[in-house]
Amino acid sequence: MMVLGNMYDDRKIIHTLIKLLDDSDGGVRGYSHMILVKGTGGAGKFGYNAGANASERQPAIKRWKDWAATATVPLLSDDFVKK
Repeated sequence: MMVLGNMYDDRKIIHTLIKLLDDSDGGVRGYSHMILVKGTGGAGKFGYNAGANASERQPAIKRWKDWAATATVPLLSDDFVKK
């Protein structure tokens, strides 16, 4: 994930992991966050806490979504050619 040459191919994986940040199972939330942080080289943590309640998690989840919208944007472009 997010390695040189395939960053934009991982769009579905990234968005799925972000959705899992709001899962009902705290373990799923924690592992999803761990994978996202590892996959981004620690660049994004955005104040996320898997143990927080649903409303407290929302601002960090929004920051992850905003980041993903920027990091995966070439797939939305007409100029982007899929492999």
